[in-house]
Amino acid sequence: MLKSIGTKLTLSVIGSVMVSLVFMIAIISYEVSRNMEKEAEIALKMASKRYVNYMQSTLDEPFLLSKALGTSVQQVINDNGSIDINVLENFTKKALDSSIYTTYAFLYIKDLSVLSGNKDKDTQNGNLSIVYNDSTPGIDGGIKTFIQNKNMHNSMPVISKIENNVHNGEQKVTFGSVKRFDYGNGEFLGINLGIPIFNQKGDFAGVVGFTLELSQMSKTLLDPSLNFHEGDLRLLLTDDGTFVIHENPKAVLQKINEYNNSPSVAPILSAIKEHRDILINNFYTATGLTSYASVSSFSTLEDSSHWSILVTTPKNSVLEPLYHLQLIIVAVVVIFLIIISAIVY
Repeated sequence: MLKSIGTKLTLSVIGSVMVSLVFMIAIISYEVSRNMEKEAEIALKMASKRYVNYMQSTLDEPFLLSKALGTSVQQVINDNGSIDINVLENFTKKALDSSIYTTYAFLYIKDLSVLSGNKDKDTQNGNLSIVYNDSTPGIDGGIKTFIQNKNMHNSMPVISKIENNVHNGEQKVTFGSVKRFDYGNGEFLGINLGIPIFNQKGDFAGVVGFTLELSQMSKTLLDPSLNFHEGDLRLLLTDDGTFVIHENPKAVLQKINEYNNSPSVAPILSAIKEHRDILINNFYTATGLTSYASVSSFSTLEDSSHWSILVTTPKNSVLEPLYHLQLIIVAVVVIFLIIISAIVY
C-alpha cells in the first residue's frame, strides 16, 4: 500500500516537474531563437553593405579612368584636329599605371584621321587596336603592350554598344557585359567599359577604355576568413541575376534562377532586377540549405551599371548555439529528475 502511494507520488512529482520543464525549455528556446534570428539578420545586412563599399569602389575606378582619359584625348583632338599616337599611348599607359585595381586598358580608333605621327606601325586592317596590361597594379611600371591582330570592334561587344549609344545621342562611359577575355596574356573573367572619341566634325572616331579583371575581387569576396558561420555564401551578381563571383566556378556566368530552381529565388531575383535591397529568412540554397539571405544592390557612378551582393548564412549554423543550450537543459533536467525520484521514493 505504502509502496503504491509512494510510486504514485513519485510519478506525480516527476510528471509535474517534466511538464513545467518542457514549458520552460519551449519558452527559453523560443525567446533565444527569436533574438538570435534578429541578430543574424542584422549582422547579415551589415555584412552585405560592407562588401558593397569595396565592390563599388573597385568598379568605380575604371569608370573614372575612362572619363579622365577620354576627356584628355578629346581635348587634344578638339584643339589640334588630331593627337600624336605616342601622346595617346602615353596618356593611356599613365592612366592605367595610376590604377589600383584595373589591369587592362584598350584603344580602338577606326577613324585614323584623328591620329598623327608614326601611326602605321600599330595599325591593323585600317584601324588601331591595342591592349595594355599592367602586371603590377598599384605599383609604378609593369605595362605591357599587346597589338590586336583581330578587329576589336568584333571581339569587344562594348565597342559596338558605345557606337550605338552615340547614334542615340549618348556620349557617356558605358559598361559592357562580364565575359571571359584573352588578349594574348591568358584567359580571364572581366568586364570592359569605355568612352567614345570623336573627330573635329563630331563624328564617331573610336573608343578608349579599360578592362577590369575580376580575379582579385573574387579572391577578396570569397575569403573564408569573412565567414561568420559555417556555410556562409557571398556572391556578386549583375542586374539581370547573372553570377559573376561564386564559390562554385561552374555557377559563374549562370543566372541565379537557372542555377537554383527553388521558389525562394523569385523575391531575390526581383530585388536584383529592380536594384533594391531585401532580407528574407526562408531562402533555400542550391544545395538545399534553409538560410537567411540579404541582397544589397548598388550602382556605379552616374548609374552606369548596376550590381547586387547576395549574402546567405544557413539557419542551422546560426541556431547551433541554441541546440547546444537545449541539450544542456535536457541533460540537467534528466539528472534533476533522477535525483528527485530517488529522494521522493
